[in-house]
Amino acid sequence: ALREHILGKFEIDKDELDRAIAGAASNAAARKRAGRPRSKASALADQLSRSIMPTSQSLIQVLRAGEIPLFEAMFARFTGLEISQIKKIIYEADNRSLAVACKASHVQKPDFVSIFLLSRQALSGDKIVEPGDLTKALEFFDRIDAAKAEEILHKWRRRSDHGEAIPDPRTSRGKPR
Repeated sequence: ALREHILGKFEIDKDELDRAIAGAASNAAARKRAGRPRSKASALADQLSRSIMPTSQSLIQVLRAGEIPLFEAMFARFTGLEISQIKKIIYEADNRSLAVACKASHVQKPDFVSIFLLSRQALSGDKIVEPGDLTKALEFFDRIDAAKAEEILHKWRRRSDHGEAIPDPRTSRGKPR
């Protein structure tokens, strides 16, 4: 609402305003994080991200090693989201948010499959994932437009609750085909 008010009252470029808002939100989040103890996984992910940026392959390696808190922290750095958002995204029942986060972060389809399967195994503790779950996740991953996924991820970065509605997989850019 504040963004819309500013755009309505002042002559300012939307992208410039979005960058300023994102910077302010990032600074506020950093101050908030500084006041609470960090997990060992977050500290390690921070240390690793200073030397190397997480890749989809490094995320998969960490998942295969069973280092779930480290995976969550690295995936947060990889996507630019908060850990609390990442946990919702990774472990939600319908998996569309995971597909959006991966597509927006330019994760290739084979790597998405690995991340999907390994994170499901970590969640359930089982080695078996229902074939229908993988099929639905892949169908959505294939259907979601990369630009739309990036737009949604950008909105999630501005909102700590990751509250953006995920488009219906049978639609294009949120509109019926």
